[in-house]
Amino acid sequence: MFKSTIRIKIFAYIFSLTMLSLVVISMAVYFLLFQTLKNNETQNAVKASDKTKQSMEFVLKLIASTGTQLGANNELSEELHKPYLPNSADYIVGQNKISTMLQNIISVQGYIKGIYVISPKGNFYTSNWGVKESELKSLYASYVDNGDKAEEYFTGIHNVTYHPALKSNVISYIRPIFDLESSKILGAIIIDIDYDLLKEMFTISSIENDEKVLVVSPNAETIFTYPNVILDDVIKNYPVVMTEKKAQINGKVFGNDSIIISNTVEYTNWKAIRIISSQKIHRETNMLEKTAVYVFFVFLFICFAASLALSSALTNPIKELNMKFKLVENGNLAARASIHSKDELGELSHSFNHMVEKLKISIDSLLEEQKKKSDMEFQILQAQINPHFLYNTLDSIKWLAVIQNVSTISDMTTALINLLKYNISKKSTTVSLSEELESVSNYAKIQKYRYGDIFNIEYSIEEDTKDCEVLRFILQPIVENAIIHGFENVESQGMININTKTENDTLIIEVIDNGAGMDHKVLQNIITGDISKSKFSGIGVQNIQERIRAYFGENYGLSYESTPGLGTKATLVLPYIHH
Repeated sequence: MFKSTIRIKIFAYIFSLTMLSLVVISMAVYFLLFQTLKNNETQNAVKASDKTKQSMEFVLKLIASTGTQLGANNELSEELHKPYLPNSADYIVGQNKISTMLQNIISVQGYIKGIYVISPKGNFYTSNWGVKESELKSLYASYVDNGDKAEEYFTGIHNVTYHPALKSNVISYIRPIFDLESSKILGAIIIDIDYDLLKEMFTISSIENDEKVLVVSPNAETIFTYPNVILDDVIKNYPVVMTEKKAQINGKVFGNDSIIISNTVEYTNWKAIRIISSQKIHRETNMLEKTAVYVFFVFLFICFAASLALSSALTNPIKELNMKFKLVENGNLAARASIHSKDELGELSHSFNHMVEKLKISIDSLLEEQKKKSDMEFQILQAQINPHFLYNTLDSIKWLAVIQNVSTISDMTTALINLLKYNISKKSTTVSLSEELESVSNYAKIQKYRYGDIFNIEYSIEEDTKDCEVLRFILQPIVENAIIHGFENVESQGMININTKTENDTLIIEVIDNGAGMDHKVLQNIITGDISKSKFSGIGVQNIQERIRAYFGENYGLSYESTPGLGTKATLVLPYIHH
């Protein structure tokens, strides 16, 4: 089963966050930058493409302006008002004058092949002699006869059949000449435009703008096209280019994404349809997009590597600490973490090492306490069979037997037997207070036979303390020290008072004597155990203190108060526990 480690989690969080940031930034760059660039490129391409239409409109404007100037020419108007007398000298002079004027116009506008003026009456003026007058009049008779409804317009492409010398195709501009007073039509102006020259100009502009162009009349007759391919499918697939005055749509032409632009050519009802390849327009932007994609994946790899490195840097110390914890768990207290960074992990490593060090010290201390406890129990066992004590006791019995043939020998022997039973036969560490006090009583009875009646013991024992649990053999050494040290060289009657009471869940036992007392130095030696054991009990005060604290804790123990010449008070503080 897959284990989701903290390293994997941190890696996933960091990598997800950087990925999200990278994607958001990339999307913002794409929509705000690349889309803006593409829109700008499209608009620039459209503006550049407009030059083709503008070049054509410029020529057509010149033609229309020429027609307008001729229509307003007074000399031409006067000639058209004259009656049509073909062979009259006056008509021939006027015809020559107007023809000369028309030839002058052609001489400065090289894209005009010919200019003709005809009237309903039959007047005819031309820039090119040799033109077939009858054919030309027949071609435009319907326009002249249309009267007041005649309008200016450009024709489609047609061949000049009425002039044998001209073999080229032309586009003709036709406009009426009206009488300003009567608004009657005086005649019509026909201007033939060199189609090849227009096409050349149109083609050069299309090549410069790298576009396909189609110019069609309202009835879909092709007027210009570049390149020389059939673009009729564009009109079929996108009819809006013919119905709207101005249109710009995105579509496919010959399977390629393209921008299709449709405009009405001024001065005409033609449609200029331009087709610009989207791929060519956005060539540089597409290259930038590809570069951006490469950069994105490079940054993605960098994010992956950085996330992996960062997660490793963060989790390696945790991994090391985890391993050290397991070593300590298995009992290896020599394990130490070696993380030296100045951060929380470094502090945690220091705390771990400090904790293990303290744990080792605590365990060593506990082992030492157990060793001391064993030593104390061994000392107690030795004290229970103290040869010196047994020697003195038996010596007393011997002398009593010699001197007195009385029952006291039996009493002393009985006390000795009971004392030996308590010290040797008892196996438990704790006893009841009443049992400990009975042992002290037997001990005191024996000592009184040894030292005589130099001391007495009085007991003030509260009833509810008799069953309290105490450590075995903690009162006898205190009483022994009182007898040996307190009543030595004291002439007055010695008195030992043993009192018990309870206070705040504690048992307090006081051993008070009226003996010689001790100064501060001797008292400190007794407490620390630094005193001759021939003068004091073999079980020292320090031993009792350590036993109490080993069994009951540091809050309990033995304390002494003593004043030279006034006596000594030993106080035992134990927990109040019923045995």
